[in-house]
Amino acid sequence: MGMSLWVDHFGIALRSLDEGEDFFARYLPLQAIGGETPGASGDARSRFYQLGHVRLALFESARPDSFVETFLQKRGEGLHHLSFRCSEFDALEASLRASGLSLVEGPVLAEQGRTLVVTPKDLFGMYFVIVETSDSPPPVLPPRDRIVALPGGGAMLFDHMAAAVPDLDAARQVLMENFPVTGDGGRHRGYAGDFDLSQFELAGFRFELVADASLVFDPEHLSQGVVRRVKLLRYSRRGLNPLKPIGVANVLHGVDDCIEELLLKIFKLPRGKGVAGEITK
Repeated sequence: MGMSLWVDHFGIALRSLDEGEDFFARYLPLQAIGGETPGASGDARSRFYQLGHVRLALFESARPDSFVETFLQKRGEGLHHLSFRCSEFDALEASLRASGLSLVEGPVLAEQGRTLVVTPKDLFGMYFVIVETSDSPPPVLPPRDRIVALPGGGAMLFDHMAAAVPDLDAARQVLMENFPVTGDGGRHRGYAGDFDLSQFELAGFRFELVADASLVFDPEHLSQGVVRRVKLLRYSRRGLNPLKPIGVANVLHGVDDCIEELLLKIFKLPRGKGVAGEITK
């Protein structure tokens, strides 16, 4: 798919923007980009950060009936969307509509242009936001230039975002048919032997799909496997809208305590079992 499309940022919905910023800044090398900004629809208050070579948006609700409140009530705090910029907006919109994907027209952004949201029901539960732009894609940095120092010592390299799905092949097909996917390594078994994964570049952004190794999706038997043990497959109680952004992976060095604290906070692992043991056993 020859389309000038690239990932601009990923967004995390929070109940408290200040508390979220304090938590993430404690463990990750966030560099603020500007100050707090109101959402185009007036629903959210956002702050943007540079995290290595990627951008992160943290945001909270600005009013009781906002889309943020609805999201928090249904799913809780966590990864909310992946935002793209596109310099060929009309062509991409036509292509997505021709594929039968459900699109919602968003607000026109003063500094950019029109926006579209690919609805979660067609992306297995995840939001893709597409923003019109006249900019050119940013340069692709080599891995060594993506390494940044951590606040408590050591260094990190942002590696990929992962999403849990019930049907890995179907999810791959939807993404490959509608978005620029390169470097697809196919489907293969994960390190623990009880889940399958597929990694690829999604519009230049490293992305991973994860699914239970069983070919049959059965919410009653999700107690098996590493994916369930770290509570990544939280879609089992919410019907078949399962493509939730479940995590952001970094290559970390010299920060075992940081990793454990992040897993305790984000994935609610019980303290004292050990990070590696809980994930791999």
